[in-house]
Amino acid sequence: MLTRAEVESWFALRTARLDQLERIKAIREAGKALALAIFERTPGCADQSAALRQVREAVMTAEEAIVLHD
Repeated sequence: MLTRAEVESWFALRTARLDQLERIKAIREAGKALALAIFERTPGCADQSAALRQVREAVMTAEEAIVLHD
């Protein structure tokens, strides 16, 4: 079961350290490449939107993994 402190920690402002920025940038660039491939090669529809949201979520979660657990 989650604690209140754990929930609050999800929303705490964090700043990446300089040594983490290169990895974050690489993940963002890879995510952008995938998102653009999906955007350019699929028809505009609810499934396209869902796929793009999931790429965005994956990038954001990976960034959190670096900043929170490194």
